[in-house]
Amino acid sequence: MLRMLTSGCAALMALGLVAGPAKGSKAGAAPAADHILSGTQKEVSRTLDDTKVPYTVSADYFVDSGNELVVKPGVTLVFAKNAGLTIQGSLKMEGTAESPIVCKGSSSGIGVWQGIKVCSKATADIEGVSISGAKEGLHLDDKVDVRKCSICKNEIGIVAKCNHYTFEDLFICDNRGDAIQVGHPTLDHCTISRNGGNGLCGWGGCDITGSIISKNKKSGIDCWNGGHDVTVNGSYLEGNKQFDIHNGCGKTWDCKENYWGPAVTKMLEQKGDSVNLPRIYDRKDKPDAGLVNVSEWLKEMPAECGAREYPGMPQKK
Repeated sequence: MLRMLTSGCAALMALGLVAGPAKGSKAGAAPAADHILSGTQKEVSRTLDDTKVPYTVSADYFVDSGNELVVKPGVTLVFAKNAGLTIQGSLKMEGTAESPIVCKGSSSGIGVWQGIKVCSKATADIEGVSISGAKEGLHLDDKVDVRKCSICKNEIGIVAKCNHYTFEDLFICDNRGDAIQVGHPTLDHCTISRNGGNGLCGWGGCDITGSIISKNKKSGIDCWNGGHDVTVNGSYLEGNKQFDIHNGCGKTWDCKENYWGPAVTKMLEQKGDSVNLPRIYDRKDKPDAGLVNVSEWLKEMPAECGAREYPGMPQKK
């Protein structure tokens, strides 16, 4: 009789009519409590390191001041609807491009979960993370360095409320709104493309090197605070729907040694950098706007341009 019941249950599981045991768990065992995150972290330091069974964030999860959360390579965090991760203490996300940390919603779509928020006076080191399906992929209220991450298909990629962030090797694409809303960031070899808003929308300037900013549905770069500088060098800007660069403040921006695509490059070759370029909004369009210095333009895309290492990066053959 026992053999018949066992074989019958196996047949039903094969047809999908009853559920089998979760991967990585013993038959009949309930989901492990240490794989469900909600409320306020009780431990001073907690490490998530199981790469076989996802962790479920069933409701908002808080890490208080003085406490630490460490997430190891290969870990997956699945966030329930409207859940989020808020850091008031310390966060270490130690993923790699080959073994990334994955943060995603419990269902498909954009804006399912809140995102990861690092509060003022908190500390965070974020590397090798894939973030998708959130309202704000990252919300940063204090200085945080973010490296080798993929932040795609969120409402907004990154919202950073203060100045002097460093973003390196980030792939920020296909977000519904802006890719980055920020004070004064340093972007080193980032790819920002196909976002529904601006590539970078800022109020405190920016320093950009070796990056690709293309095919965003508003402007590639739009900064409007006159008290800060914008520097863009060794980068590729083309195909942003409104402008590749929109200088809404009164200062001159250093945008030398960039590649602007074949059409703009042809105009520059024919008429020089004094020409009013249709892809750039500056003093040539409005007298009280600042200038964009595009001298020493490049005739082709730099050899190393855009994100060099990030989760989901196509492998070179």
